[in-house]
Amino acid sequence: MKGKSVKLFVFGIVLVLLAGGTRTAMAFSNPGDEPIRGWNDSAIKILSGELADQGVSQSNPELTVSTGNSISGSFDISVRNTGRAGAVFILAATPNWGSHSSSYWHVGSQSPGTKAHTVNVNLVAPSSPGTYYIIAAGMWELSASNVASGTNWAMHNDHWDDGNDLADWNATTIESAINSGLVVVNWEIEREMVKMYVPATAIRVKVIGGDKESVIDLINSVSTRRDVLKRNIIDTSLIEEALKNAQNAYDLGNYEEAYELAQSVQKMADDAYAAQQHIESAQSEIDDAKSIGAEVKEAEAKLKEAKDALNKGNYEYARDWADDASELAKHASIGSVQIKDLKALATKYDERTVVISGTIRDIETVYGEGYTFALDDGSGMISVSYQGSLGDIRDGDRVKASGIFQASTGTVVADDVQKSGVSGVPGFEVIFAIAGLLAVAYLLKRRR
Repeated sequence: MKGKSVKLFVFGIVLVLLAGGTRTAMAFSNPGDEPIRGWNDSAIKILSGELADQGVSQSNPELTVSTGNSISGSFDISVRNTGRAGAVFILAATPNWGSHSSSYWHVGSQSPGTKAHTVNVNLVAPSSPGTYYIIAAGMWELSASNVASGTNWAMHNDHWDDGNDLADWNATTIESAINSGLVVVNWEIEREMVKMYVPATAIRVKVIGGDKESVIDLINSVSTRRDVLKRNIIDTSLIEEALKNAQNAYDLGNYEEAYELAQSVQKMADDAYAAQQHIESAQSEIDDAKSIGAEVKEAEAKLKEAKDALNKGNYEYARDWADDASELAKHASIGSVQIKDLKALATKYDERTVVISGTIRDIETVYGEGYTFALDDGSGMISVSYQGSLGDIRDGDRVKASGIFQASTGTVVADDVQKSGVSGVPGFEVIFAIAGLLAVAYLLKRRR
């Protein structure tokens, strides 16, 4: 028992050094259960991409190809690494068909934080119909082969086909990776299999043959997607025309041609659906901006262009213009706002241009970065940073500041700071000075 305790103690040290953690890297689902090692807040998520001429995303991580066809393209992933600085974190990708030891490839490496990576793909679909996966995973190892084989670098040799390679994962585990970005799997460390948290995701690959049943399944699948688009009041006339051509080829017994035509229609339907999702997201951003009185005319005009493009079948333009509308809405100017409201609805005001007025407090010079100060408008106080010149502005002066509000820091990053009354309308001091000069001029004129 004593020897086993020493072994577990040393093993724990090895894991902490491997994963680079100074905090606890262990979790128990129930007291007495086998510990799960690693970090349970790291994750990998799909952003977007195109494989085999089909769009993929987190909401649509799937493509359909014929047996033996090429699967080429790329997809972007968002990787959150919460390990300690200095720990090596390697990203690898592999299909779950073919040779495990020769099919994987290196995607990249990453320091702690969240970053996007591109997974380039150049594969050939399996020869048998079925559901397969392209897996992307990251781990605190020294090489892509360590990650793909599920073997710790300290083993010196990667062990393949032993049940815990990435390509050995079962469908349940891989689907869990797609949904959550993190799975618990066996990892070989010190010649033992231990439970580890592994950040991962995957693309689902449905492989079908050129037979009659496969073709009609694809046509029916596209028809279902078309119906969804029609329910969203989207003009599907182009999709319906192309789908009719695929159906005609099928009716004539030209199944290979019908399949290729149906694949093209599927891409059109997927692109239309993706564009519609972007448009809905943009509309949501505009509604949020409206709820706090932001100026959204420019965003609404751009969204109208996106909707027009969608109905004309220009799906790429529709998606891009919808994204532009989202950005315009996110950063739409609010105008004047009270500080208490800014703080109460911080997430809604985040990254928007606001104007705040109040009394300046606690001015500090930050070398190379300008000034920081607090602004008090009577309803609350907020931090302001400014890289310009404050001129004769001093503590206690009333000023108006305009700039971007950052909810994460609770700060307004100002691009303009002026004494109240200096910009646009003259202040009382200026008015009195002008009046005095006019009075003197009048008296001099009377004396003549």
